[in-house]
Amino acid sequence: MTQGLVAFLQGYGRNNREELSAIAKHESWPRLAALEYERRMSRLLESLPLDEVRAIARQEINLNELARQVLREPRPRR
Repeated sequence: MTQGLVAFLQGYGRNNREELSAIAKHESWPRLAALEYERRMSRLLESLPLDEVRAIARQEINLNELARQVLREPRPRR
């Protein structure tokens, strides 16, 4: 995983050394990454019908448990 990030930063820095320097000095990467992670996870909800989103919000449906249930199911053969 780190190798991919290093390669990305090398390419980025090749074209913009000043911005790469700003990236190196910025201290909020963990917080920003957490926000980005939440944003990406929330995109799943965009594809669901509103009544299902509402049920998840009201804790009438436990999305974590449903996902675990699906993970326990045998995988279909290809």
